[in-house]
Amino acid sequence: MQQENALPVRSPRERGIAVLLSGVMMFFTIGTVGLAFDGGVAYLVKGRLMAAVDAASLGAARGLNLGQDEETARAYATSSSTRFFNANFPRQYMGIDPTKTTITPTFTNLKNNGSPTGVLQVDVIGSVTAPTYFMNLFNVSGMKVSATGTATRRTLVMMMILDVSGSMQSRQTVGTIPTTVSSTTRSCDAMVYAASKFLDYFSSYDYIGAVTFNSSAQVVYAPSNNFKRADGAGLNAVLRNLNCGGATNTAPSINLAWNAIRNVGLKLAMNEILLFTDGMPNLITGNWPVRTQRGDNRFGPGFAYNISPPPTNTQLLYLDARDPFSATTNDLSPNITLSNLAAPYTAAQQTRIDSGFTPRYGDSSFLPLTTAQFNTYTALPSATRNALGWHLAAAAGPYNRRWIQDTNAPTANYRNCINTNTNTNTVDRGVTWMCYDMPLPSTSTTPGTFYGGMSQSSWPSYEPRFGPKSNSFVAPVTGESTTNPPTGFVLHSTNGSIAASQTVAFVPALDSKGNNNYGFRDNWVYNVNQGCAPAGTTLPNGNTDLCKNRGGLWSNYPSAGLGTNKFNAGPYVNSIRADLPNIYPAVAMNSAVSAAARTKADTEYNIRFDCVYLIGTEDNVDREFLQIISNVQIFQPTIFDGAGASCQGNNPLFNANHQQGLWYYTTNPADLANLFAQIAGSLLRLSA
Repeated sequence: MQQENALPVRSPRERGIAVLLSGVMMFFTIGTVGLAFDGGVAYLVKGRLMAAVDAASLGAARGLNLGQDEETARAYATSSSTRFFNANFPRQYMGIDPTKTTITPTFTNLKNNGSPTGVLQVDVIGSVTAPTYFMNLFNVSGMKVSATGTATRRTLVMMMILDVSGSMQSRQTVGTIPTTVSSTTRSCDAMVYAASKFLDYFSSYDYIGAVTFNSSAQVVYAPSNNFKRADGAGLNAVLRNLNCGGATNTAPSINLAWNAIRNVGLKLAMNEILLFTDGMPNLITGNWPVRTQRGDNRFGPGFAYNISPPPTNTQLLYLDARDPFSATTNDLSPNITLSNLAAPYTAAQQTRIDSGFTPRYGDSSFLPLTTAQFNTYTALPSATRNALGWHLAAAAGPYNRRWIQDTNAPTANYRNCINTNTNTNTVDRGVTWMCYDMPLPSTSTTPGTFYGGMSQSSWPSYEPRFGPKSNSFVAPVTGESTTNPPTGFVLHSTNGSIAASQTVAFVPALDSKGNNNYGFRDNWVYNVNQGCAPAGTTLPNGNTDLCKNRGGLWSNYPSAGLGTNKFNAGPYVNSIRADLPNIYPAVAMNSAVSAAARTKADTEYNIRFDCVYLIGTEDNVDREFLQIISNVQIFQPTIFDGAGASCQGNNPLFNANHQQGLWYYTTNPADLANLFAQIAGSLLRLSA
């Protein structure tokens, strides 16, 4: 009887199938296990490789700062990439053959719609061959593993604005870059040294240029990635030939730097302006309005220096170009009535009378006078004669114009002028006269403006009540041309004050580049509010005066002078006057701050300002000016505010929508290179 559930009987041909199947499966099992094991090794290699190429890409980006052109910069970057890779991927890691390891960096300037963006992408491709252990049984001796590390670096587009004015002192040796500096190094040399060293921190993929300013501003080196070259194409070739001298015309240099950055056209780059100066600007530019109206009070154009005590009846250094009583001009002495010339007349006089002209004193066309006519004039009381505003020394003439410096002129020949220098402690600095109803030098008013820059005289600096007003009239930017006022108006003279006193109506609202001449310093007075640095403080250029004027509002120092920088009456009321030395730095600061504000408001390029201030070369210090340009939120003190002084209040012009820059100052020229280096460090962090 057959048993149920009995195992099937295998035929001889079916015996050993399990062994066979197990052997076949073992082949695939070993392969799978080997792939898993060797794949795990490759995975570990891949992880280490990714970290290494990431480090290599950062190292390559850092290495770009070396080399004087792009080719050598790439060579340095490649070398740096290799070093960083090797530091993060040891030789023979996991048994890898180092001879089969490759590292390939590439450098790509990213574009948007075909236009450069200002971002440099550094890619490092690393490739290694991971060893196999189990897979080697299948003739797979290694597994190629690759990884890519990417770093981006914002291109730096920077313009250095360098002060080369006279307060910096001339170079010790023009034509070379100083190799060392000390506290006794001239400021101009220390600046050149610091600027040259500054270039070494940046890459040949960056664009750096330079603008200089003294009486005029100019682009001395357009932004270029060749700035590090050692030949004539590099920026050092320009720096070594800089010299210092002239006035301080800051605002146009900012406009030039702004335009230069825009011309590069990299909107996403790190766009930067580094402004260095050793003092306050003192030159005003614009289309100056010609004075066509009388009726205000003005400082006379003359001054009497080196006269002690000053005379009470000095003749002013001024020459009215018109005949005072000419038929084509105004009556310059309206409060004086003088009879017409009496008969008998000369033949020439009678001819003029027959032509319809009134025979009057003061009209040169009726000269020479007869003896009787001249005696009528000389018989007048002295006070009456002096008040005429002109002087006749002889019957033949000529009529001496009002306020002429003439030893033959009678005393008090400055009708309606009074001495404003009442401070007996400053009698050695001369006198200046405040003149009322100053005459117009010409009836011509075409053209109504004239173009150029007018600077404040170097001494005495920024006086609030007296002193020379202007000592030059220059083109705001090198290569531009100035224009002349109408015929009869004096543009300049040996004492430099006539244009500011008599020709100019007032300071124009806008400067030569459209910046506002009116602004935060409208009501500021200099030569007040003295502060002193601690004993032993090093000052530049051998200066030893540790006390400097910090300035203040006129409302806090009303007795310092006029009490205002503006006309408070007359046809030009509320306009800033050009005849006061104090207004030159005030207005020049207004225009520079305006230029910086316009630049920072450029949302396409988002330009940042960093500023370095070398303090101590002048009698005045302004802690706020450059901090406003840098957009510092809280004013920091200087050494002249006292050792350990606290912050000096909030910046009223701070704009949170603008880039915030750095502001550094020093009184020691030897420190400039370190301050420039600190700014470089900040820029390198921002551009990475």
